[in-house]
Amino acid sequence: MLRDVLTLVRRELGAYFNVPIAYVYSVVFLLVAGGLFMTPFFLSGACSMRGFFGLLPLLLVVFIPALTMRLWAEERKTGSIALLLGLPVPEAVLVAGKFAAAWLFSACALAGTLVIPLMLAVLGDPDPGPILGGYLGALLLSAFLISLGMAVSAFFSDQIVAFILALLAGFGSYLAGVDAIAAFADGWIPGLGTFLKDAAGLSSHFNSFAKGVVDLADCFYFCAFTLVFLAVNVLTLAGRLRRRAARGFGAGVALLVGIGLVAGGVAKGMSLPRFDLTEEGLYTVTPATRRLLARLEAPVRVTYYVSAREKLPTPMKDIARDVGDLLEEFAALSPRFRYRVVDPARAPDRLSALEKRGIVPFNTQTIARDALDIKTIYSAIEVAYLDRPPEVIPQVMPDDLGSLEYELVSRIHRLLLGRKPKVVLVTPGGEKGGMAALLRRMQGGGGDYAALAELLRGQGYEVVRQEIGPGSPLPDDARLLVLVAPERLGERRRYEIARFLRRGHPVLVAAQRLRYHYGEGRSGFSVSAVPVETDVDELLAPFGVRVEDRMLFDRRSAVLQMTRPRRMGIFSALVQTPVDFPVQVRVLPDTMDRSLSMTSGVPELLYLWGTALDLDRERLERLGLKATVIFRSSPEAWTAPHHLGPLSAAEMTPPAGGKGMASRPLAVLLEGRFPDPFEGRPVPAWPGANATAAAPEPVEPAASRLLVVGCAEMFSDNLLANPGNALFAANAVDALALGGELIHVRAKSQALRLIGPVSDEAKAFWRVVVMFAVPALWVAGGIARAVRRRRRREACDGG
Repeated sequence: MLRDVLTLVRRELGAYFNVPIAYVYSVVFLLVAGGLFMTPFFLSGACSMRGFFGLLPLLLVVFIPALTMRLWAEERKTGSIALLLGLPVPEAVLVAGKFAAAWLFSACALAGTLVIPLMLAVLGDPDPGPILGGYLGALLLSAFLISLGMAVSAFFSDQIVAFILALLAGFGSYLAGVDAIAAFADGWIPGLGTFLKDAAGLSSHFNSFAKGVVDLADCFYFCAFTLVFLAVNVLTLAGRLRRRAARGFGAGVALLVGIGLVAGGVAKGMSLPRFDLTEEGLYTVTPATRRLLARLEAPVRVTYYVSAREKLPTPMKDIARDVGDLLEEFAALSPRFRYRVVDPARAPDRLSALEKRGIVPFNTQTIARDALDIKTIYSAIEVAYLDRPPEVIPQVMPDDLGSLEYELVSRIHRLLLGRKPKVVLVTPGGEKGGMAALLRRMQGGGGDYAALAELLRGQGYEVVRQEIGPGSPLPDDARLLVLVAPERLGERRRYEIARFLRRGHPVLVAAQRLRYHYGEGRSGFSVSAVPVETDVDELLAPFGVRVEDRMLFDRRSAVLQMTRPRRMGIFSALVQTPVDFPVQVRVLPDTMDRSLSMTSGVPELLYLWGTALDLDRERLERLGLKATVIFRSSPEAWTAPHHLGPLSAAEMTPPAGGKGMASRPLAVLLEGRFPDPFEGRPVPAWPGANATAAAPEPVEPAASRLLVVGCAEMFSDNLLANPGNALFAANAVDALALGGELIHVRAKSQALRLIGPVSDEAKAFWRVVVMFAVPALWVAGGIARAVRRRRRREACDGG
């Protein structure tokens, strides 16, 4: 039987490559797929194929019926189906042979898109997991659609009719998996849209493959329906041969499709094994989580409060299962991790007590019939440990599942600490900012860095914003001092900071030596440097590091949008103008130390107006301090002394021949026992005091860490909207205050890989390769095969 199948496969596959329509199919498919992917590719810069696999199901729904419409319809139209059915082989062999040939041909066409991952590998560092998973899902989806198209083609002798009906059936299955369509159906008949999405929606089953997750439930869905449609195809052929079989044909088809729908729905609701193909294990519990759970000395009690499934909006129908899967993984890692899932509506007498603990219902929007409706639901997690106040995640939404592991682990970690870790944040203007902060904002400065404080509070830190003065000393229980944009500190503040550091408390210093003013002229925007008065070098120089005051330029720069007023007739409006100056430095992963937790998952940084660091290697070695560069500028960076007035185009043009261009350190971590810069000197007095202050108790030096960044603007309110800057800030604080163990848990859900800088010539080259090179090879192959077949015929005729 296998030999018969292989013989038929060779016959059918050869027939595909002998007709022009097959080449037209492949060329058009590759042109459309490549064109849709490449159009926004260089604009987004994402080193990923998620956009490609997001469009692929719809493309296959359209193109696969064009491949399958002739499989049986042409046989019926020409009458050759009688010859096939007269062969001494079972109908299942005929179906299997045609299916395998069509599937192999579609795989060949799909292989033409492999030039896309090749391009990604050359331009960046893509995650191979989602790419492999996406292609696996594409092969399973192709099998599903081919079997569907074959089943439809077997009913008709008109290829156009077979194409249209197969297209409608595939498109209907695609729409069934779209959340908006499922929600609309649920609005009319509760549960109908959700059932169809789980049981028949191909798009919802394909999405996990594109993320790099192979879910056996999704594999079962595609395989089950492929077998169902192949069985329908066999029944169709059997009905043509045997009248008795024809009588039960309709019931058999209905039974098979019904079994497929039920099996698909049941499998989607089951917690079947999943395989995480992503390089960083984005959907697998991290080793850091395993280590933390292994250290539990008492039970951690986690309660997930969620409304009943029928009360949840359609996009959230599966959230209880998804959250339960993660909690089950945690429970398997430690016997001291205990969880339960509770519907608060079943105990209405306890709702007021839950509300006092921060577990309150919230509103979500859904569709009910033809109108929008508001549902009030519960979806919150409470984490309790010993008799300490419980931690609460007030809302758990489907979009939060990627970061849910970090949210849980970070709360467990804080409960183990017994209190929130305290971080002292010192910025210009102190807690309220005042007039000085207002002036800085007006001049383009970082304001009072309120977003940084909110970011740290959101990560579970107790943030204390203060000035360093006689009435506000640095707290002894603080785990970290964050000093952003220090200006004139004075000797006494430098003394207090050095003393805090020598006691073993880590310190983060983000200094700014230059700010830039943007002016508008007839020829566009100009930029001029404004020096910042600061004595930060007096603080850092004793430890072997300085912040340069020379302007830093880098060819790897970011484009900023500047807002300016414009007159439009009698009206005025604000318009945005793109500005690209080399002082807007962009730091990409290839110049970061990726072995460090601080840069884990950071896609890029905007190092706005920063300067380079000057490391005194001899002094560092003499002091026994270990210096680790966190990230650098690109090798195409250069410096120049600052001056008053706008910068000229010549100054912002790379030096001829690359003279003076080099990769320069921008952030450095110092570790070890730090010296006392004031050793042998009297304790400095506070500003305004008349006498030298009394000497405090001596400090027993302990190992500590000092992180120095030559840019404070990257932590300003506006720039923390950049995900990379916010993630680096959170990572750095975690690494210094907590040791960095939680960073790998957070960063795995934040990873965004980008391509490096690409020249215009390279962009044009890759556009041609992806969009036209492979289709051209198909055209050339088709012409070559046609010429070879023609020569053979002529040779046979001449002989």
